[in-house]
Amino acid sequence: MFEMTRINNIKACSQADIKYEMDPDWCYVVIRAATKWEINIVLNTVSNLSTEYGSQICIKKFCSDSVSGELKVLIQIAPKLAEIAKHQFLNQSLLHSISVIFYDRFLFQRSKKCL
Repeated sequence: MFEMTRINNIKACSQADIKYEMDPDWCYVVIRAATKWEINIVLNTVSNLSTEYGSQICIKKFCSDSVSGELKVLIQIAPKLAEIAKHQFLNQSLLHSISVIFYDRFLFQRSKKCL
């Protein structure tokens, strides 16, 4: 389970900081929410997935957007679990104020070819 002390010690970050943490060999989910309470809803899903799949899913970064102030969680997922994780996040009843953004490793490969 994600340590609650880390939720209380939130550092500022930018979108570039989030992207810097991403390794092209993994898939990612970025969760954006306005409150700690909303983030806890998402963290329960992450906790359930990590209980079942272990180190194949983990939280890489937890921060507050330096411009908007919204909270962000960067979740790293093994590519073979990406579809399972997508369904877990999308099948739960998330509040409309919570945004879920998926990045798969193929996005990184395409990005490298375009540069």
